[in-house]
Formats: sequence, C-alpha cells, structure tokens
Amino acid sequence: MIASIEAEYRRYKALGEAAIAQVADVDLSRPGPNDGNGIAALVWHISGNLESRFTDFRLSDGEKPWRVRDDEFSRRTVTREELLDRWKTGWRALFGALEGLTDADVTGTVTVRSQPMRIDEALHRSLAHTAYHVGQLVYLAKLLRGGEWLCLSIPLGASDAYNRAPVFERAAAHAAHVAAVAEAPPAGNVTIASEPAGSLDALAICAELDDELRQRYPGEPTNGLTPGDLDDPATRFLIARLQGEVIGCGVLRRLEPWLGEVKRMFVRPDFRGRGVGRRILAALEATAQDDGVRTLRLETGVRQPEAIRLYESAGFRAIPPYGEFVDSPSSRCFEKHL
Repeated sequence: MIASIEAEYRRYKALGEAAIAQVADVDLSRPGPNDGNGIAALVWHISGNLESRFTDFRLSDGEKPWRVRDDEFSRRTVTREELLDRWKTGWRALFGALEGLTDADVTGTVTVRSQPMRIDEALHRSLAHTAYHVGQLVYLAKLLRGGEWLCLSIPLGASDAYNRAPVFERAAAHAAHVAAVAEAPPAGNVTIASEPAGSLDALAICAELDDELRQRYPGEPTNGLTPGDLDDPATRFLIARLQGEVIGCGVLRRLEPWLGEVKRMFVRPDFRGRGVGRRILAALEATAQDDGVRTLRLETGVRQPEAIRLYESAGFRAIPPYGEFVDSPSSRCFEKHL
C-alpha cells in the first residue's frame, strides 16, 4: 500500500513540475483568473501543507503551530529558483516520512488539528488534497501557455490510438513520461528550414532514424527515400535545429501534383516530448500548401504509438494501406485534407 501511495504522489509531483516548466518566469507570480490563486500561491499551499503534515509525521500533530496557512495564498513575486525551492521543501518532508513507513504501520494513528485518524486515512486524504491542487496548477499553466502547451496526458483526438497501446497507466511510467517535459531545455529557439536532402546532416539524421526503425521492426524495410526522391526538385527535406544542432527532420514527397506524402518524421530521443515533432509536422503542412498540395498521406507503424497519437491529434484520419504498404501488416496509414 505504501509503495502504491508513494507512486501516486510522485506522479502528481511530476505533473506539477512539468506544468511549471512550461510557464514563463513572469507568469509564475501572476494571479489566476478573477484574481484567484496563481501558480505561486498553489505551490506555496501544496508545499506548506505537505511540510506541515509530514514533518515529525508520527510524533506531532499534522497542523504545526509554525504554519501560517493564510499566508500561503498571499500575493508574492518570486523567481523560478525561489518557487522551485519552496516546492521541493514540502515534497522532501513527505518522502522522508514515507521512507520510514511500511504496510504494517497503516493501522497506526496520527492526528490532524487534534483529530485522530489512521495513517492510511491520513495518507489518502493528503494524496487527494495534493492531486486536487496539482490539477489546478496544471490547468492554470495550460491557460497561460495557450497553443504552445505540451500535453501531459492523452492528447485530444488520440484516445483510440492510446487505447491500443496504453503505456502510461501505471503511476511510475506516467511520472517518467511527464518528467521528460520538465527536464528538457527550452524548445523556443528551435528553427525548421528546408535543406538539401543529400546533405551530410540530412543523411546523418536519416541514419539515426533507420537505426531506430530496425530496432522496432527487425527484418522489415525502413521505407526511406529513393535516389529519385533525393534528386526530385519537388522533394522538401525539413531539418529542425536547436542552437544549430540537428534534432529532427521531416520530408514532403510529391506523389501527384495535388497529393503529397509525409516521410522521415523523426525527433532525436533527447528532444522528444517537447512539441518538436508537432512543429515539424505543421511546417510540412505549410510547405505542402505553399506547393499547391491539397492532400497529405503518410505511413507509420503499430510499434510507434506516440507517432499515431501525434498524427491523429493533428487531424489525420486512418485510411487503408496504400502503395508499397498494402501488404505490410505492421503499417498504419493516414490522410489529411489541407
């Protein structure tokens, strides 16, 4: 029981940190809608509650005399460093207390505001309280981030794809997934531009993509570009760079004057979960429209659920396999009218 409760706490800690990571410094101190609680107030309250409840957890009342609860909701201007320091204080107290507990301890008693309750009851009450306020924090961060928000759960329109490969159901897996958003450096300086398909950078990142595809689909073709594609002036090879470093790519291949195909969609592993793939896809769509393409098709595979979620959430709909993919049982094909 203690292990499962701790895993859920860590899930919500990761969600909170991934939300905070997406918010600009100036917005951390901004009040919420209708002058309500902003992110700083929620962080101070979550941390203050955890610190009070779990300092000397079994030895003293959970509502400490040194806690000034109302002050947690006061307006304050803070730096990101100050906010994260305050955030960590409460979680440190929580995990320190959980470290000393076993399942045999849950029938013991603690008090909160002089009211006795079993340890398991106190933990479930605290977990629900924390999840409630982390949910508010995530919602506020999403409002502030707007269209640049990186989804921390199942993206809208991607439920069917996720249900086919539900890889984040357990708390630890979900926490690890969203933690990547919090730990990644800012992606605001990513540039996406068309470059020669035969350049050394293009060939190198395609080689990385092929290596990953061979690991996911042993013995199957990687379905890359043909020499004719490389020489075709209608082929558009887009490369994403962060501070000059190549981090992703995508290709627009012309099938008909009105029909294009998205190929070679790839983001290097260290830069995933930050919306880079979505930006490459949007750039390919814009390039296609500029070139007079009215419809896009693409193929991905059953062992790439993250790619399927991206395409479905971007408005692509599933279609029967086409062309070279007709007899490929691992292929999943999609189409979008621009």
